[in-house]
Amino acid sequence: MAASSSIITPGTRPVRWDSVFCDIDGTLISTKLKILPKTLAAIQYFGRNGIPFTIASARGPRSVGLLTAEYDIRAFVIAYSGGQIFDEKGNVLWQKGMTRDDAEKIIRFAPLTGIDSIWSVFIPGAWITQDAADHRITEDEEVVRVQAVQGKMEDIPAETPVFRIVFFTEDKENGDLLVALLKKEFPSFHVTKSWFNMVEVMEGSVTKAEAVVRLCHLLGRQPENAVAFGDNYNDEEMLRAVGHGVLMANGPEDLKKRIQFITENNDHEGIANELQRIGLIP
Repeated sequence: MAASSSIITPGTRPVRWDSVFCDIDGTLISTKLKILPKTLAAIQYFGRNGIPFTIASARGPRSVGLLTAEYDIRAFVIAYSGGQIFDEKGNVLWQKGMTRDDAEKIIRFAPLTGIDSIWSVFIPGAWITQDAADHRITEDEEVVRVQAVQGKMEDIPAETPVFRIVFFTEDKENGDLLVALLKKEFPSFHVTKSWFNMVEVMEGSVTKAEAVVRLCHLLGRQPENAVAFGDNYNDEEMLRAVGHGVLMANGPEDLKKRIQFITENNDHEGIANELQRIGLIP
């Protein structure tokens, strides 16, 4: 798919682009789960030139930390699709989750839909699931490099915040249907998809977009001066919240109809190529 056309004269850097936000899976890393050379060089360029770089992911902070340590990346982190925000040293700047009781209500509802799914919840320091041996869990473990723990909701202390619920379905169609049913039953919560079969639920005000806006303000910057990259439905609001939101070519076809700027896919340096086109890197 053709990449977006440059919105400025190639080779020049507009003053207004002063921060970058980037999803991980399907965006920052390739299908082989690696950061490509030109993209890594761009991140290193940001560090040398005082341009804040933020990883905005559905992953938890431990998984993101493994990636940043592997590549020696200095980055702010938005974890759990907006549930937590960390500074470059790993200090929590802000966080918000739903109550355990609310999470239990949502989890109890899912089987009533008749859709085959398995639940996981993400709380401070832990990923808890109903069946750690399920193939959908073990496959995700290989990607995020963090191990889930099998458990029950009642084992979680009542005061513990739940940052994110994920329902793993068997296919896209059931994922789409579960999203619709959860939105209807729980309209005050934020329901979206982070992968074709991964339905995620957060507290109603928790989105990547809200976290991006919040972090921009904490850094004394404006969202309209920011650039963001993503590849899936849980990135859409973030791409609309910034001045230049860019969808990867490997994103869903229906999203491509709604997002103006599209770059090459995550196996062909889509991030670095777009950053060069808009003049943010040489």
